[in-house]
Amino acid sequence: MISDRVLQLSPLLSLDRPVWAFLCSPSSDGKADSTYSDYSAVLNSEIPKSLVGESLASLASVGQVSFDVSSSNGELLKGRFALTSAQSLSWLKSRFPDFQWELVSKSYDENALRDLCEESFLPIFQHSTMPSDERRRFLDVYEKQLTQLFYRAFGSLFTSKIMNIKQASRMVPIVNRMDARLCEDVEKGGVVLPIRHGGVFYTAVDRCDGTFSLSCLGRDYLPSFLYEIETVKGRFVFDQAETTGLFLVAIDKLKRVGGTAYFEFDEGVKSQFQFNLFGYDSIEVFFASSSHQEIDVLVVDQAGQCFALPYHKVREVEGVCSLFNDQKSWAKNVWLDRDGLPYIEPWLIDTRRFSYSSSLITNSLFKPEPKDGYYVGYALAKYYVIEAALYRL
Repeated sequence: MISDRVLQLSPLLSLDRPVWAFLCSPSSDGKADSTYSDYSAVLNSEIPKSLVGESLASLASVGQVSFDVSSSNGELLKGRFALTSAQSLSWLKSRFPDFQWELVSKSYDENALRDLCEESFLPIFQHSTMPSDERRRFLDVYEKQLTQLFYRAFGSLFTSKIMNIKQASRMVPIVNRMDARLCEDVEKGGVVLPIRHGGVFYTAVDRCDGTFSLSCLGRDYLPSFLYEIETVKGRFVFDQAETTGLFLVAIDKLKRVGGTAYFEFDEGVKSQFQFNLFGYDSIEVFFASSSHQEIDVLVVDQAGQCFALPYHKVREVEGVCSLFNDQKSWAKNVWLDRDGLPYIEPWLIDTRRFSYSSSLITNSLFKPEPKDGYYVGYALAKYYVIEAALYRL
């Protein structure tokens, strides 16, 4: 099992991967030079078709490659290889000395490094064979660098005129610009705060009528520390950055208002008590049948509204947020720990109050086209051949 996992992850550590060229290149001022170059290469005047295939497979390890055929003579082809790669011309000449290399042009994509890091972080986070202390040091350096490059304090996204900003110091990813309609809501003076849903951070603006307008900032792919609580309804996790704390609450300190009870953990700050997590259908049944004098609660803040969640057990978990696009899902986020185990973070508020003015916009340097043909895959010690129209990424 471990050998299979090592086999899956070992290509990620290959020095031929463009991500390592990128990670070695950021300048001291924290700005990344996410530059790809277009190259042209010739092997011989005419080469066999079989050698073209072998050359394409070899060059594909360092970038996006194709072979442009100018003429054919039976099994012999005449043409040039076109390669887009993050590697330098001198590196390619050293790595593939049989080719005659020529630099055609350079292209700049500010999202290229970000995309590579997003795809690489989770496999490294879940690496099971690296010693724990080395893994932790490596992840700390990696996370610090990526935070410096791609994250900003939420409050820094707004002018000094915007006063009512919550969680201003929280670090959020920056990919997309804020929607123009959302900017108008901000200027009207509504509360502004960050919300993470489906692995994506949004700027949320309270329209002062109980509804929120959300605009996508970008995908969050760095780890967070979570509280996992065990209740009669199951186990749930909540980001520690969105919790106020763990409290031991006396039953007689709960304040009833109609069919709801509140716990006031700070002067003037109330959290709604979630009695259903103890298995009760109503607050009346809870107070009538509860034998507890004191209960443990976790106070969670969602969209500026606090909730007191009773629990039996609690533990700390480190996880990375998964990406999903269902904005109507009852799950706020799905997290994966180091071993790949999933954890559910539920919504506690009514998400019908949300309107999404923009969603995650994915950026890719290469726009693949489907290719019909036969594809060979290897899994569970067997080779599989399928006929399909697939995308080559």
